[in-house]
Parts: sequence; structure tokens; C-alpha cells
Amino acid sequence: MAVVAALPLRAQTDIRTYTLPDGNYKVTVTLGDKKKATETTVWAETRRLMASGVQTARGEFKTISFTVNRRDPSILKEGASRADYVRFNPERGRLDWDGWLTLAFEGTPGAVQDVTIEPVQDAVTVFLCGDSTVTNQDDAPWTSWGQIFPLFFDDRVSIANYAESGASLSSFIAENRFEKILSVLKPGDYVFIEFGHNDEKEKGPGQGAWYHYSQQIKYMIDRVRAQEGIPLLLTPVERRFFNPDGTIAPSHGDFPAAVRAIAARESVPLIDLTAITGQWIQSAGPEDSKKAFVEGDNTHSNFYGADLTARMVIQALKSANHPLAAYMR
Repeated sequence: MAVVAALPLRAQTDIRTYTLPDGNYKVTVTLGDKKKATETTVWAETRRLMASGVQTARGEFKTISFTVNRRDPSILKEGASRADYVRFNPERGRLDWDGWLTLAFEGTPGAVQDVTIEPVQDAVTVFLCGDSTVTNQDDAPWTSWGQIFPLFFDDRVSIANYAESGASLSSFIAENRFEKILSVLKPGDYVFIEFGHNDEKEKGPGQGAWYHYSQQIKYMIDRVRAQEGIPLLLTPVERRFFNPDGTIAPSHGDFPAAVRAIAARESVPLIDLTAITGQWIQSAGPEDSKKAFVEGDNTHSNFYGADLTARMVIQALKSANHPLAAYMR
């Protein structure tokens, strides 16, 4: 049964919240106005981009649909008498983890004519595991490629972005984020794994690209496959660092090479995002490459950079004839 609710307009953003349990939900929205042209961008939860700049002429109406993943911190394992929980860091209380599904319609006031929400059981879920270069960033201009990624898929796919700022493989596993994914993972779902930025900071015996980091990636691959999920590895997004002669200065050491080696050894699909983003930064040069990053920040992207990186991931999937290409808009 469809659920419809609404909150008042807030500064040209129509925000609507829905009390719903964990799961994937197909959202169908009718946009337009009898008396004026409209333009609407739709965000879900913590700034997940679902539709961008949908335009209607005066008297015209358009219906769009997309699928949103909603989650909460509880992890109910089969046979358990009580739930375990994701162990939060700073994102406690954020929209991605609260008890509601939140939609925000940004643009022409009054453009939203109807919203229906229906649970879907058969959507393909793509789980994103990573750090601040992947996560759903709360506040502009900070924007990561993972929150732009849903824009490119039709309503048969749900993008569940579990990435979190500051996360390494160790913390992602220790905080039960990976366990939460496994608790809802269906056969045929995908798990994208991109770490490195924070793993590089971990020092001590057994740390480093070729030992602990590699072991943990292998652990995640094995757990996903044990539940008939499909893993995909990504090397970390390159930072915007240059040598004095203007050539790019690679910043990830052995970590990209370790991911490539694991992908080859375990026969896991790979997107070499370090190489792809590095090539763009090099081609743009020290000055023009700034336009893809938050001002004064050589690691975190703005909206332009996030959109660019998301398109790189999409193009890599298409070039590899990946099964997800069949679900793209």
C-alpha cells in the first residue's frame, strides 16, 4: 500500500518524511504545474541524488520513479534472540540512519503533485563500502561520487551507500557496517569495495598494503561470495598532488597495486579508479583540476568532481560490459 505524507515548504525545498522499516522502496513522483513551468531536483536521505533538473512546461506533467534504500542501525541475525547494532561514530542521527525515509524536492515550489512509495523485494541492491570519497556527504560543497551514483540507474536498482568519512577497512568491519550489509544481502546483490585513504595511516606490526589491508579485502570477498553476493573492487580515488614539474604525484603507495593483485588473484572485477582519476587530474593540470575539489582541499570533491568521478565509474562498468550496465538509465 502506498504511503503519502508531507511537511511544509522550506525555502524552495519541499521536504517529506515517511516512517518505514528497513528495505528498498520504489518512489514514484509526478511533477509539474498547470500554471507555470517547473524544474525539480530530487534528493533522498542524506543528499543522495535521485533525479536532476527535471523540467516541465506550463501545464505539462512528468512521472519519474527511482528506488531508495532505507536502513537503521539494528542487525537481526538469523537465529539470534536480540539484534546487534552498527557502532556509530559522528554520523549518529543522520538521515541515512534515522527511522524515516526522507525526500527533498529542490526547485520550483508546488511542482510536486503526487508521491507514492511501495516496498520492492526484487530490486538489485548495490552496496557501497568506502570512506569520505564515497560516502553521502551531509553538506555542500562536499560531495562524493557514491551519492551521485544513484542518478544513473533505473528503478530496478537500489544504491545502498554504507561508506563513512574516516573509515578504513578495519573500522568498517569493527563498527559492524559490513555485518549490517551481510544481514540484508541477497543473492545477486553487489558489494563495491573502495578503501585506502585511511588505511594508509594505520601503522604498526602487520599493517600495510600487502598484509593486513589485503587480508581484510580477501575476508570481505569471501563473506560476500558465501552469501551469493557479487564483489567488485575499486582502487582509491587519487589525490590532487603535483610534483614541481607539474606531473601528478601518486599518493597511495602500494595500496592500488595490492587491490589490483587481489582482483586478479580472486577473479574479482576491478575498476582502477586511482588510474582513471589520476589521468584526469594530470590532464587538467595544477590549476584546472582545482575545479573538481573543495576549495583548499586536495582530497575531497565538490559536486562537479563527484559527478565526474561517478561518470568514470559508470563508463568503466559500461566498457567492461558489466551486468549492471543493463540497468542504467
